[in-house]
Amino acid sequence: AVHDPCAVLALTHPQLFTTVDQHVRIETSGELTRGMTVIDKRGLIERLDPNCTVVWDVDAEAAFDVIVDSIGSFSN
Repeated sequence: AVHDPCAVLALTHPQLFTTVDQHVRIETSGELTRGMTVIDKRGLIERLDPNCTVVWDVDAEAAFDVIVDSIGSFSN
């Protein structure tokens, strides 16, 4: 996975990503989930306002093409 280039692409090419606004928390007390990001997508615990934009999907082929083209532009 190429996480840093994908983070940049999310800003420069947002059309490549499917996003959803969600309320995200960092689990700090769980024995098995400590440090994990937690999203209650079903709203079972409590309904909280979104505080984060979460990427659900990416057009991986198009993203790869943009990354390769960008790297290739440095050789010219």
